[in-house]
Amino acid sequence: MKTYLVTRQAGQTDSQTLTAVAEAYLTSVLLPTQAGRLGRRGERELRTLAMAIDYLVSGEVAQAADLLMQRFKAVELAAVSDAGWQVAQHLELIPSSEVTATGEDELRSAARFERDVVRYRRTGAPHAGR
Repeated sequence: MKTYLVTRQAGQTDSQTLTAVAEAYLTSVLLPTQAGRLGRRGERELRTLAMAIDYLVSGEVAQAADLLMQRFKAVELAAVSDAGWQVAQHLELIPSSEVTATGEDELRSAARFERDVVRYRRTGAPHAGR
């Protein structure tokens, strides 16, 4: 992977030439060649690590630490509570790997609307509407 992480300038490969390309390597080389073999959790783990490496290479230590701590908390929650992975994964800071034309804001709005509709059907309480 060194060839993906190091910009070659006049044959030098020292730390001064590192560029943040771990996530690009993950998405353009590793994931396509290992399609289906990593599993969802393995892919999320690699995506978290790639993003953290890119943050570190870019000197963004606080962002890397935050990203890794949220992953730590998600894995811990999934392991020690009844909440399971379905809840724990929402603690993470990595974007969803699902490809969709719907943006996160639009998806959240639709989910909120559906929650309000379900609440109204159960309780008869009015919902905010669209």
